[in-house]
Amino acid sequence: MDNLLDNAVRHSPEGEAVTVQAACADGRWRLEVADAGPGVPDAIRDRLFQRFTRADPARGRDTGGAGLGLALCAVIADLHGGSVVLAPPNGPPSGAHFVVDLAADPREAAV
Repeated sequence: MDNLLDNAVRHSPEGEAVTVQAACADGRWRLEVADAGPGVPDAIRDRLFQRFTRADPARGRDTGGAGLGLALCAVIADLHGGSVVLAPPNGPPSGAHFVVDLAADPREAAV
């Protein structure tokens, strides 16, 4: 969640809201983080959770990380019996909308 929130704040224009929602139903947590930034380019949507993928190739480690954050999010969610996905765009406003699904009972996580 820390990485998703950090990305949302970093990519949202100053003064724009970052939305966070959480709900538990049927033994699963659904956590959502959405921003008002430029969104994720179509060209990288299919590899967004791969290591070293960055939306802006001009950004380097000193200005935007190494491109490992979302890959780590995916691995951590998987280890907790869940997943993280980028929701499909649904029109204006733009922005990225991530959905995390986790087992409510940690004993259900993969070992």
